[in-house]
Amino acid sequence: MANFTLEITGIKDVDTLLRHRMSMWMEIYPSMDDSEGFLFTATKKWIIEKLNSGTMVGIIARPPEGKIAGSGCSLIREDQPRPGSLSAEEPYILSMY
Repeated sequence: MANFTLEITGIKDVDTLLRHRMSMWMEIYPSMDDSEGFLFTATKKWIIEKLNSGTMVGIIARPPEGKIAGSGCSLIREDQPRPGSLSAEEPYILSMY
């Protein structure tokens, strides 16, 4: 079993997070057409905005050889107070690829 290193990502890793997120959507929706690049552009802008604001953290997993094995993100999003949680924020895991 390989020992993976988990790295917290930053702006320098936007292209990797974007590529993985878009690949995830292409696998979920094989007939998806983003030939005009609208989803790609909007998603890149969104990732940069969330990373810069500190409301999202990306993580990249690497085996000892150094090649990227996968990635994912945790987004802190607004929620409502409810029984068991008075916080208006909650973590949301997304873009696992």
